[in-house]
This record gives sequence, C-alpha cells and structure tokens, in this order.
Amino acid sequence: MAGRAILITNNPSFPSRVPAGVDVLLLDGGARDALTTARDRVHQGWRLANHPLYGNFRPHQQPYRSLLLLPPSPSGTVDSDSLHFLEQALQLYQSPSAKVRQSLPGDLPEGMRRDCALLDRELLKATLESLH
Repeated sequence: MAGRAILITNNPSFPSRVPAGVDVLLLDGGARDALTTARDRVHQGWRLANHPLYGNFRPHQQPYRSLLLLPPSPSGTVDSDSLHFLEQALQLYQSPSAKVRQSLPGDLPEGMRRDCALLDRELLKATLESLH
C-alpha cells in the first residue's frame, strides 16, 4: 500500500494503540466531527477502511467515533462508496432527533467514557490488524 493510513478519531485513548504506519488525527469534539473530517478527506481521494456506523450505535449511544482511511489512489478519484457511507452516517447524526440526543464525551461520567473508548477501540481492532 502506497502512503500511510490515517485514523481519524475523537477517542483520546487511541493514539498510543495504533500499529506502526498509521497516522492519528485526534479531534477534540464529538462523533459527528470525526465523520465530517473523514468526509472531507474522502473528497480528497482517501478511502474508508471501516463502515462509519460500525457497531450499529446511534448518536446518543456512543460518544466516540474512529474511522480508518486508506491513502488516496494514484488517480485521486473520489471513492463513491466511501462518500455514500459517510453521507448516510452524517444524515443520521444531523437528524432533528439526533441533534437533541447526541452524546458527547464530556456528557458522560468518567467510567462510562472509559467503557465507550474501549468499545470503540475493540470494534476497530480487526480493521487495524488487517493493515499488516
């Protein structure tokens, strides 16, 4: 694979747990921020390695979202599947009910934040391991 993959995440427990060869972009914000940042990268030719709604969590259920993006292809074309999946996820996060009920990391007690961070890492573990 040419170039380095990038992990876009708002999960502060991730940076020390990624394999070599993967860059980390740690965001200070909510899950929607991770989705928006990933969508912007997809417009630059990057490709999703995992589904943006992995684990089937709704916006009020999981404050962390981590997305692994593969480097752009040499042609730099936009991957339509990646863009489609991200747009669908963003629609869910931007629906009126989601805006009211969206869970942000700071909204939760420390113990719940740790549990949610662990779950986010575990759900992405196989995808990260597949890079090597």
